[in-house]
Order: sequence, then structure tokens, then C-alpha cells
Amino acid sequence: MSRLSRLPVADLVSTVAFAVMFLGCYLLSRPWDFRSALMPRLVSVVGLVLAVVHLVVLLIRAGRAEPAMSAAAALSPAGAGAGPGLPSGTADPSGAVSGSGSGSGFDGKDGPAVADEADDWDAEYVFATAGRTAWLSALFWIVLFFGSLGLFGLVITLPLFAFGYLRFAGGVSWLSSAVYALCAGTLVYLVFDLLLEVGMPVGIFS
Repeated sequence: MSRLSRLPVADLVSTVAFAVMFLGCYLLSRPWDFRSALMPRLVSVVGLVLAVVHLVVLLIRAGRAEPAMSAAAALSPAGAGAGPGLPSGTADPSGAVSGSGSGSGFDGKDGPAVADEADDWDAEYVFATAGRTAWLSALFWIVLFFGSLGLFGLVITLPLFAFGYLRFAGGVSWLSSAVYALCAGTLVYLVFDLLLEVGMPVGIFS
């Protein structure tokens, strides 16, 4: 397996995108006065540091994943098959079950090491197998959030976006979505606008 094929490309791309976004937010806040720029700079610096740390962790995990991934491929029916002299469904001395039964290497029955490695790559599998509809849906919500942020500001956008995303994208109940949106909007307004008196992004129509 090549080095490139073992890299979690989707996680790497999203992490780099977040790092660039946090860096851009920090640069945009530089002309602001101290009180207005305090919270955006703090969030941007923390987010940028976490993104860099996560990027390093992804690269380290990708370098360590080859032995476990190779073991999973050897235990799977597509890799090693039933093995010499072992009929389908027969357990060999290593504990793997041959054939097309449960010896996939990713169902937790082929040993804890392989199962743990499968869990580590679940997110990458989701990114790699997501269809066009899933990607367009995610892009729609991202564009909707930042578009609303530019038009109506954070105080209005945050509760409305939280409600819409939880209800229509997350499938959360109407009541839970409304309670979460109300709490999020109220908390942001009380803490940043009233308590800290930190300027928040305002939109064109706000």
C-alpha cells in the first residue's frame, strides 16, 4: 500500500481548510481595536493551534497505520481467502474465520487490534464513500451560514442556523432544535455583547 493511499485525505483537507480559516480570521481582526479584537483573536489562535496539532496527529497516525491495515487485508476474504486446507467458515489457529462469514477484520471478531484500527478509519471511510448529495448538502449549509452571517450578523444567524441545521439536516425534534437554538443565541448575546462588551460580526441588514 502506497504512502499516499494511506493518508486520510479528507481529514487532511478539512484540517488545512480550518487552519487557513482561523489564520484569515486573525488577520482580519488586526485593524480592530483591542476590545473588539480580543475574542476573535483568542478563538483564532486557539483554533489555529488545534488545527496544526491535529494535522501532525493525522500524519503520525497515517505512518503507523500500515501494519494494522495490512493485517486487516490479510484477514479479509478478499485478501487471504480461506487459506490452504481450510474450508469456508473454519477458524484457523490465528483466530480468524475464513470464508465470507464474519471474518471481515472490521467487525471486532478478528482481534482487538484490528477492530481498534477499523474504528480509527471510520471517519475517513465516511468521507471517502460520501455521495454527491452528501457533499452538496454540506456545502449548502456552509454557504448558508456564512451568507447569513454577512447579511444578518451573528446574533440572528446563530440561533436560526442552529435550529435549521438540527431540524432539517440532523433530524432532531422541533422542540429540541428550538431549545438549543434559543439557548445558543441567548448565551452568545449575554456573554459577548452584554457581559464582555465585545463587538460581534454585524450584517448588512442588522
